[in-house]
Amino acid sequence: MQKLELMEWELIALGKINHLTFLIWKFTTNLYNIAGFKF
Repeated sequence: MQKLELMEWELIALGKINHLTFLIWKFTTNLYNIAGFKF
């Protein structure tokens, strides 16, 4: 039971980290597009 709870918290943490990295990636690509650099 305790292991299942830990896995759930890990999934939640991973989801938040993935969301954060996506927001950072989106922000940086917007900055690059404004600056004139295209990937």
